[in-house]
Amino acid sequence: ITTQFFIEESKEYKSITLTSEMTALEVMNIFRSDNTISDAGAWTIFEVVEEYNLERPLRDWESVAWVIGTWELGKKNSLILRKYAHRNALTLAVNIKKNKWQKRFVQIKDGSLYHSKDYKVFCFFIFDVYVCMKTFKTFPTNFVFAIKSQDKITMFENPENDYMHYLCADHLEKMNEWIIAIRMVKVSYNFFNFFEKFINYLIMT
Repeated sequence: ITTQFFIEESKEYKSITLTSEMTALEVMNIFRSDNTISDAGAWTIFEVVEEYNLERPLRDWESVAWVIGTWELGKKNSLILRKYAHRNALTLAVNIKKNKWQKRFVQIKDGSLYHSKDYKVFCFFIFDVYVCMKTFKTFPTNFVFAIKSQDKITMFENPENDYMHYLCADHLEKMNEWIIAIRMVKVSYNFFNFFEKFINYLIMT
């Protein structure tokens, strides 16, 4: 489908033919390659739902065609390219392999932590979050936390890649926000899956 993308708040727009799988980041890279925008890392595509005066920034890996497909026919919805100060608020450096890190968008959904392209890092049922007491030169920042299995390491066929995962934030506040968010989701997950245990705990306290 051919779609119009407005540039910031102006009436200027450019049209791009989208495939069903084309992501928001791929679209931004097209605009960067033709010098419409200077740096894809500073810009985000916003979905604007005019009927309800709502907008949201698209995640890098979202299919733009899928987003358009959710719109009601005949409504004046639009896609706008804007600079976005909080674009990297959901990014962490993920330890992909030993001494190999990649910057990825990270999200929590359905009781699990995912990074870009819906790659599941872990499920809260058997993993928990830890603060690193020591950092290493191979870490990209000093603001490191880890997701470690609550099962024994011998349970894993490939423990080097599956038993524990390190994640790095850009600064201390961001690291603490992620740790608190994961702990809150872990509590919520345990509450719904171990309801009787929580009730007994509340009675005892």
